[in-house]
Amino acid sequence: MQLTILGSGTLYPRTARSESGYLLAAGGQVFLLDSGAGTKRQIVRAGQDVFAIHHVFYTHTHVDHVHDLPGLLWTWAHASATQHLVNLFGPPQFAGFYEQLVRAFYPNISQKQNKISVTLQELRNANFAVGAVTVTTRLLTEKMGSTFCSDAVGYRFTCNGKSIVYCGDSSEESKDDVITLASGADVLLIDCGAAKSGQDHLTPELVGQIAAAAQVRLVIPTHFYPAVEKLPIKKIIRRYYSGKIVLAKDFLKIKI
Repeated sequence: MQLTILGSGTLYPRTARSESGYLLAAGGQVFLLDSGAGTKRQIVRAGQDVFAIHHVFYTHTHVDHVHDLPGLLWTWAHASATQHLVNLFGPPQFAGFYEQLVRAFYPNISQKQNKISVTLQELRNANFAVGAVTVTTRLLTEKMGSTFCSDAVGYRFTCNGKSIVYCGDSSEESKDDVITLASGADVLLIDCGAAKSGQDHLTPELVGQIAAAAQVRLVIPTHFYPAVEKLPIKKIIRRYYSGKIVLAKDFLKIKI
């Protein structure tokens, strides 16, 4: 498996960090994990083929994680050489979110002349296969504010004995959920957006505690808000976690 980081940033516009988006190549397939603003262009800039993506996994529906979904649908429907099958996965209520999004941006998406076919699955605590990849999901305790879907899900992808976990936005409230999902994983791609506790994101301290408790081999902190980037993130995580730490940056590629 190979992870490509498309966006390690947040809603704050940054020249070096796009909003949340990640590509995972596994089992001969390419999965897209979240698609914040700029993701479609980041895919191309990373040297990847947007038409190779047939599975998109959403952790939650905050704008900086879903912004480019309408644009991707538009591209797949009008620029695909053949009929493009897209499988969308998301938290509870995601079908309602998608319905409203399509009504606003693309009310005729299902017409025959459009070269796209979309299936959708809402997830809680599940375990299923996508080709050679096993996908395990966990509903997070934390509730999402300021968005359509109040829930969020975390994902674990396993292929050829290797596994990676990604949970999108997280907070201390979901600490135990992330630890359970990530237990023994090779890679934990984890929100590290908070500079201090009490916010709706994880601090470097919590990232270190979670990585240590889950006994992951590599932790990749991501989703950096400007304030947290002023901190010695690696040094803080190291107080709790003795494994490998790689700070996320756009276009970084990690072989798993």
